Amino acid sequence: MQSEASTSTPLCRPMWQHFRVVHSRFPPKNVFDTNDHDAFLLAQVESSTNDRLFNWSSYIEVEDFHHGDGWGALMASFCYPRRGRFSSDERGAYYCSKNIETAIIEWSFHTARFWQEHGWTDEVSAVVRSYTGRIVEDLLDVRNDESLHHRDDYQKSIAFADIAYKNKAYGIMYRSVRNSGSECLALLRPVASTPVKQSAHYTLIFNGQNFESYAKLGDLKKI
Repeated sequence: MQSEASTSTPLCRPMWQHFRVVHSRFPPKNVFDTNDHDAFLLAQVESSTNDRLFNWSSYIEVEDFHHGDGWGALMASFCYPRRGRFSSDERGAYYCSKNIETAIIEWSFHTARFWQEHGWTDEVSAVVRSYTGRIVEDLLDVRNDESLHHRDDYQKSIAFADIAYKNKAYGIMYRSVRNSGSECLALLRPVASTPVKQSAHYTLIFNGQNFESYAKLGDLKKI
């Protein structure tokens, strides 16, 4: 039985291109990017030391499983669940935004908070790479639900997403709390999106407390 919240929530399929950024220290390819099924099985065995990817069925429903070009970044995001607005330590999500600026601002806010909590106060630069794709399924539209947009308290939004996930919802569309006027998506199932493509790289400057600026990396020149 669907919850009252999910049945009363309108659906929307955003037509814009979505963006996500990840730290460049993570490998650009993983076991899920393998096109050949037999090669995937071999790669999965070779990745057995990475229990998260090897045991992907603990985090992703079999019906949502995909592998091949562009699926790596999508699938891996669900294999590393972490508490967020619509995710928890037990259930992951693929977070992305309406434009690259919002994706960078969202990533910067949460990464800065993480670094602060772990005592990192050095002034450094970080390089991130972006991924882009398009939505192919209807998402729950909660942009008008203020209770799910608290700046720091995720208790209600996680509970809402837990119910939505149990009801097989593809994802959630919401307002960006960190970049006013923009929008974000929390995909609860990888198949809500097309396979993603790697896009540009960016360097961000961390001042010891927050990320204060960013720039797109250009073409490299030979030394």
